[in-house]
Amino acid sequence: MRWKARAAALALMLVGCLAAPPAVVAHQRQPQRRPQRHQQQQPQRQRQQQPGQPAARRPPAPSQPTPSQPPPSQPQSWPKPIQDDQAYWLVLFNKLEAAAVSESDLALWDGERWYGGDYQRIWIKTEGERAFRSGAGEFELQALYSRLIAPYWDFQVGVRYDRQTGPGPGLSRAQFVIGLEGLAPYWFELEPALFISEDGDVSGRLTASYDMLLTQRLILQPWFELNLAASTVPEWGVGSGLSDASVELRLRYEFRRELAPYVGVRWFQRFGRTAELARERRERVAQWALLGGFRLWF
Repeated sequence: MRWKARAAALALMLVGCLAAPPAVVAHQRQPQRRPQRHQQQQPQRQRQQQPGQPAARRPPAPSQPTPSQPPPSQPQSWPKPIQDDQAYWLVLFNKLEAAAVSESDLALWDGERWYGGDYQRIWIKTEGERAFRSGAGEFELQALYSRLIAPYWDFQVGVRYDRQTGPGPGLSRAQFVIGLEGLAPYWFELEPALFISEDGDVSGRLTASYDMLLTQRLILQPWFELNLAASTVPEWGVGSGLSDASVELRLRYEFRRELAPYVGVRWFQRFGRTAELARERRERVAQWALLGGFRLWF
């Protein structure tokens, strides 16, 4: 009989538990939850950034000197940003040619050499002509100091030596030179110069040229030269005023930039008192010539 009573009591307890409301069951099971889970999630919720609020910034750490960046108290041994004191050199022959004229063929040259940097240079210039048959001719040699005074423009000063050779006695003289050389707008190369001889004779010269690129290698170069004199020097065949002018046109093809053969034409004309002195010497006042030669630099 005892086991029947125990079974009935157990059945009543089971029915009571099943009939209890959900809130009571939840209230009875809540103490069984682990409290550490709530404690672990709470700090994470506090660290979450609220929308619309700026992010918190940490104060910057004080800068510490590194081995590659010495502190301001120590001198820095960095190289100069622009090495503008290096020296260079160039040899250029604009004209190295033969000219076919009616009386006699001529050999002509016009070259220069400079040495120096971007601001100061030493120039050596030479030009002249010589007849193949008679050997008569003339040439000049200049030694100049050059100083950069403006972008693309140099001021030049120095000395010039002239020499004439021919059937008669040769002549020579020295002159003081002052002038400019530079690049004008639209890429015209200009070279005005003033000469004062040892006897006090004053003369001037203006040279201009322009390179017209027909292609990257085919170049047409007009060349213009004008000579003036303040006084007449009969022994040199120079009269006062406008002495002579020369217009030349050369077409060159640059197989290499350093070497370019060319052909061309030249017109030369004397004026005024210089033309009268040429007639007295039985020399031509005007002259045409066909040109052929090389332009080279290294």
